[in-house]
Amino acid sequence: VAARSEGPGRGSSFEVHLPLADAALLPVRAAPDGAAQPGGPATVLVVDDNQDAADSLAEALRSLGQQVGVAYSGPQALELLATPRPAVAVLDIGMPGMDGCELATRIRQDAAHAGIVLVALTGWGQQRDREQTQAAGFDHHLVKPMDFDKLVGILQGLQVVAAAPPAAANLSVVGPSGAQ
Repeated sequence: VAARSEGPGRGSSFEVHLPLADAALLPVRAAPDGAAQPGGPATVLVVDDNQDAADSLAEALRSLGQQVGVAYSGPQALELLATPRPAVAVLDIGMPGMDGCELATRIRQDAAHAGIVLVALTGWGQQRDREQTQAAGFDHHLVKPMDFDKLVGILQGLQVVAAAPPAAANLSVVGPSGAQ
């Protein structure tokens, strides 16, 4: 960070240098047939009725080189799932109308969406809440306020899926406490 000024009333300039993300750490992109392709960013769908939260998360993911789509409701998310097919969908649970669990169930019932990694994003973190999201078909459960590094870890885990045999393609993230 550098700051410069020619004196009072003459303005100021500020310069910030940020390192670029290491391309080796970026996740792979899912192809339309569900196969992972190394070397590209993941396509992520963020779904949250809180537009500020959805847009902020989308921008943070874009800053890492991800391709991101945003929906503000379950029905809008179903429309966006067609193109481009995301590798990951981050779904808020507490949305009005079609909540995140119903949306996840619908996604899992449609064979066209097989292989999408579903991440629950919720303010509810009790064991019964985790069981509910697991029953709805979620692969991961993140509690608000979200630890962004955990989401990045999930995205990086997609590289493991690309190299793993099909039988080992189920993802699971274990936190420091051992809880999933």
